[in-house]
Amino acid sequence: MSDQNTVPPSPSKVEARENEIERKTVRGYITRTYSSERFENPSNDKVYHLQNLWNKEGQGHVFQFLKGLNETKRKILINQLEEIDVTRLKEMREQALQTEKDMKDPSNITSIPSTPISSSSHEEKKRWRELGFQLIGEGKVAALVLAGGQGSRLGSSDPKGMYNIGLPSAKSLFQYQGERIFKLQQLVSKHTGMVDVVIPWYVMTSPSTHSQTMNYFQTHNYFGLKPENILFFEQGNLPAMTPEGQVIMESKCRVFVAPDGNGGLYRAMKEKGILADMNKRGVKWVTQYCVDNILSKVADPVFIGFCAERDALLGCKVVKKVDPDEKVGLVVLKNGKATVSEYSEISPELIKKRDSTGALELRAAHMCINCYHVQFLEDAASKLKTKYHIAKKKIPTIDEQGKKFTPTKENGWKLEQFIFDPFDQIDPKKVVVMEVPREEEFSALKNPPGSKSDCPDTARVDLSNLHKLWIKNAGGNFIETDSKNNLCEISHLISYDGEGLEEIVKGKQFSLPLFMK
Repeated sequence: MSDQNTVPPSPSKVEARENEIERKTVRGYITRTYSSERFENPSNDKVYHLQNLWNKEGQGHVFQFLKGLNETKRKILINQLEEIDVTRLKEMREQALQTEKDMKDPSNITSIPSTPISSSSHEEKKRWRELGFQLIGEGKVAALVLAGGQGSRLGSSDPKGMYNIGLPSAKSLFQYQGERIFKLQQLVSKHTGMVDVVIPWYVMTSPSTHSQTMNYFQTHNYFGLKPENILFFEQGNLPAMTPEGQVIMESKCRVFVAPDGNGGLYRAMKEKGILADMNKRGVKWVTQYCVDNILSKVADPVFIGFCAERDALLGCKVVKKVDPDEKVGLVVLKNGKATVSEYSEISPELIKKRDSTGALELRAAHMCINCYHVQFLEDAASKLKTKYHIAKKKIPTIDEQGKKFTPTKENGWKLEQFIFDPFDQIDPKKVVVMEVPREEEFSALKNPPGSKSDCPDTARVDLSNLHKLWIKNAGGNFIETDSKNNLCEISHLISYDGEGLEEIVKGKQFSLPLFMK
């Protein structure tokens, strides 16, 4: 619907305005906070050309209520629409439908070779660690955390990285990870003799968590790290649409947008200047993990050395799947290409199939911990094919009168990208897989307190059990007590991975609860 108050501009202005819109479009990203004070009043030229562009793409309904909007809401709508690449919506929908079709096609899925770290020799692990230390010391390694999620399922309104799982220290996930980076920098400096060792830390947030996350880091003095070595960037948002491809309006003045999934990482790194920063610093290897894993070995030097020694473009950490009913993504070879297949993509027969040793044939459960060569990240951001996945949702919207309502049935699609989407587009010989003990490296925080698994209660126990093991391996022991609070916690400012504890604990006994700092 056109705005009757808009006067068509001259042809020369039309051409100039179209070029300006093309330059400013950010390929589907909506990353601003929509506070009207941040925007200038849209000119009639801008409105006119946006209407032409959106009408041309069959999306003119977004202007349905424009005439009745006040100045503030008019600014919000026009500036949001200007940042959406409406010309790509049809292409994105077609790509999503093709992805759905590809997932349903029968595929030749086989297990992928992996290296269990538990059965690797001491010499191998030492060699990988020393290579990792060397690369870190040379400034060639960065850490990257996916931290766009909120803690709503945990009962918190804060970003998930700010969540305190209830350990004696009361530290958040962010603080745990920051202090682990701090300690690793010290270890590398001591081991290699290099000074001013830096592991740049890239934090991918979402539009809803970005400001709060940055403020939290600042309030906590960046956990002892230098602020210039911590870079925050937002993942993108994408418009939700009906199955027919029509953009869904959240209100009279806003299109409904949702995060584009963890696979939006690659494009965001390019658009937000993260890849440029890595190249400027000389970073060659990037270790990526998720903020909600309390046991993450951030920038694990053994993993880095393992990948670098094999000249890999991509390394995946996995844990062994032992229960066929565990609903996890699996690193597999699909038609000869390395990828991650979701539980729902694999036949029940294959999910349960066991090898000659009795172990599940497909058992490499993806932890969403990866080590990338920067070349892979650059290719994924610009050269490799983009895939979209459909998430069918009940999306709050408006009726024909502009009144807000939440439907009782699924009414729309959110389009998401998965972090493993580009994996199958590279030479599988350039993909390596390391299997690590679950009890040492993986304890996810997904469910609310009191749940049976993947919740704050299980995360506390898992970390406590690991830290008890560190003390026992270093020659310490524990006095048995009847206390219900038997948690053990060791600050990462003391130890990154259990190293250096012998002189503190050997021959000593400790009672629980224990917080060693």
